[in-house]
Amino acid sequence: MHTVTITIRNQKLELFVEKIKGGYEVWAVGIIKGQRILIDHHLTHDDLETRLEYAQPEDLIWRGAARSEIPSEKYKKAIELEKTIEQDVFWDGIDCNLSAIHSLDRDRKTTAAAKKAILGRWTDGVLTFSTEPDHKLQWLCADNQHWLNRSGDSNPGWWNFSSRWELHLMNMERGRGTHVSVLHVDDKELHVRGGHLNRIVHVFSKEET
Repeated sequence: MHTVTITIRNQKLELFVEKIKGGYEVWAVGIIKGQRILIDHHLTHDDLETRLEYAQPEDLIWRGAARSEIPSEKYKKAIELEKTIEQDVFWDGIDCNLSAIHSLDRDRKTTAAAKKAILGRWTDGVLTFSTEPDHKLQWLCADNQHWLNRSGDSNPGWWNFSSRWELHLMNMERGRGTHVSVLHVDDKELHVRGGHLNRIVHVFSKEET
C-alpha cells in the first residue's frame, strides 16, 4: 500500500492505494468537522501512483503506508461507496477518483480570503483573464482550442466565486457559460481543475498590474 498527501483548499487530502487483482483499491482520508475521517473508499482500474499528477509530471511524492494509518471512522459517502466494492464496481477517471475533494470542509475564513485573492489578472501563457470588482471579467484568448475557452461561450464578461470554491465564467448576453473548481488561490497562483486527463490542476499565474 502507498499513500500521497495533496493540499486542497489549505487542507490535506490523503489518498491510499493498494493493488488488487484486476485493479486497485482506493481510500481517501480528509477532515470533516475537525476530525480525520475516511471520506471515500472504492475500486478503480486506474494506476494512480503512476499516472496521477498535481500540476506537472512526477510532482506527487508517494510513500509506503500501512492500513492502520486509515481511520476507522467513516463518512456517509465512504459507507455508500463500500457497497459498490461488494458489487465489484470499478470507478475510473480522475474525477471519480478525486470526488472526495467535494466532501472536505470549507472554512469560512479561508473561503473569504480566497474570494479576495482571486481578484486580479491571471494567465497561463495562452489565456489571460482579469477578475475585476462588481463581477466584471476581461477575457483574452486567441486560441479557440484552449480547453477553458472551448468549455463555455468565448469572451465571457461576468465572473463569480462561490462558497463551493467554484469559479463561474458567464456570457450574460447569451445566458451561457461554465464553471470550474478552484483547488487553491493565493497572491501568486490560481489552481483550477481541468485541462489534462491525469493532472489534478491547471495553473494560472497572477500578473502584476
